[in-house]
Amino acid sequence: MFYGRRSPDADGVDNENIGSIGDYDAVALGRVVQRVRWDAGLTQAQLAERCDMHPTYVGLIERGRTRPTLEKVWTIARQVGVRPSALVAMVEVEATHR
Repeated sequence: MFYGRRSPDADGVDNENIGSIGDYDAVALGRVVQRVRWDAGLTQAQLAERCDMHPTYVGLIERGRTRPTLEKVWTIARQVGVRPSALVAMVEVEATHR
C-alpha cells in the first residue's frame, strides 16, 4: 500500500500535476471560436445548426461564459473547416497574448 504522495499512474504520468479542464481560458476559446466562425462566413445560428447546438449556447461559448466539452470543441472545429489541434493551438496563442 502507498500512503504518501500519489505515485505516477501505470503510464508513468503524474496526474496530480496536470491542469484540470477548468484551467483553460474560456474567454480565449470564445474569441477563437468567433474568429473561425467569421472566417467560415457563418452566423452563430448557422454554426449552431451545423453542430447540433442551440444558438444561445454558441453565443455563450463566444463570450467565454461557458466551457464546452472537448467533444463540442472538436465538432465546432470540424464544422468551420479547422483541424481541432489547430483550434486548440489558436486558443493557446490567444490566451498568452491578452
